[in-house]
Amino acid sequence: MLEAGLDVFLNRAVLELRAELAGAERADERECTTNTTLDDLAAGDLIEVSTATARFNRPPDSIRWMCRTQGCGVKRGGRWLASPARIERYLNGGG
Repeated sequence: MLEAGLDVFLNRAVLELRAELAGAERADERECTTNTTLDDLAAGDLIEVSTATARFNRPPDSIRWMCRTQGCGVKRGGRWLASPARIERYLNGGG
């Protein structure tokens, strides 16, 4: 009897965790503060933070900050991948 209740509890917890994780991924892919589309976040258009650092002459922490707070990138596999198009728009004042 106790085992069945534990199974129900664990199943519910797993479902809630999955829903939370799915919501977190969607939040990572939110749009930039400028008018853009998610096409900028297509896998083929993303670059690593180190590449963005060299391209835009900004420190890695600044690139990660833009990705995290301005929607200029996505986190995949625990690493930030940046959208050059979104960073360019952000650095040019959103235009």
